[in-house]
Order: sequence, then C-alpha cells, then structure tokens
Amino acid sequence: MIMRPEEISLTSIYKAVEKASAIFHSDKNTAPNCLIGGNIQKVLDQTYIYLQQSVENEMKTFLSDIIAGILQESANG
Repeated sequence: MIMRPEEISLTSIYKAVEKASAIFHSDKNTAPNCLIGGNIQKVLDQTYIYLQQSVENEMKTFLSDIIAGILQESANG
C-alpha cells in the first residue's frame, strides 16, 4: 500500500523506525540507597509522561508539511 505524504505523520514515521515508542527512558540502574538515585526515576517518570504527550502532539505534523517547508525554504534561498 502506497501512502501519500498527507497521510504520513511524524509519529507514524517515528514508530516505524524506533523499536520503543517511548521517547524518554528511565534509567533503572541508579543507586537505590542514594537520596537522588533512589528517588529520581519516580519523579522523572511523571515528567517523562508529560513530555511524551507533548512531543507526540507536536509529531502529528504530516510529511507533506515538512516537504512544503523544505520547498518554501528552497524557494527563499
């Protein structure tokens, strides 16, 4: 099936190329007995969820928009 650029979002490209859908990953190899190492991932997990949603929202841009931007820049250049 051939898709047109208007049908291909940056999200779909990312998910086709990357093994994991999560853009941000927690490091589970921190020192559990350390104040920071033992707690930072729990705190960052909430931040990563927010950032993931924000990035995915921005990635709803379609390939056709990127192509149009390239063509516009080329015409200006």
